[in-house]
Amino acid sequence: MILITAADLRFREIAEEWIDHAKKWGYNYSVYDLGNLGFGTKGFEVQDLNFITRGYYNSYHGQWKSTGLHKPAIIGHALNTNADNIGYLDADAFVIKHPHHKWWGFSTSSNSLLD
Repeated sequence: MILITAADLRFREIAEEWIDHAKKWGYNYSVYDLGNLGFGTKGFEVQDLNFITRGYYNSYHGQWKSTGLHKPAIIGHALNTNADNIGYLDADAFVIKHPHHKWWGFSTSSNSLLD
C-alpha cells in the first residue's frame, strides 16, 4: 500500500513528520505539493487565494467551510499512476500503527467498487 497526502508550505513541518511516521511503519508514500512545499508531486498547486491565505476555500457545504476541494484530483492521480493500493490521509493524520481494514478497490474503467 502507498499512503498519500497533500500539504503546502504552511504544513511543511507537519508533512515532514507525516513522512517520518509512514517510514517508521514501512509504508511507501507520496506527498502532493499544494504550493511552495519544496518537495513532493508538482502540478497540484492550489490557486484559490482564500485557501492560500486562510486554509479553506470560499465554498461551503452546508455550514462547513470546504478545505479539501483538491482531494478528488489528487486521489484520481494516485489511482492512475500507482499499481499499488492507495490510502489517503490528511497530513495531520499520522500513522501510529498498522490499520485494521477491509481491502477493497475501485475500478476506474468500470467506475465501480471491487470486493
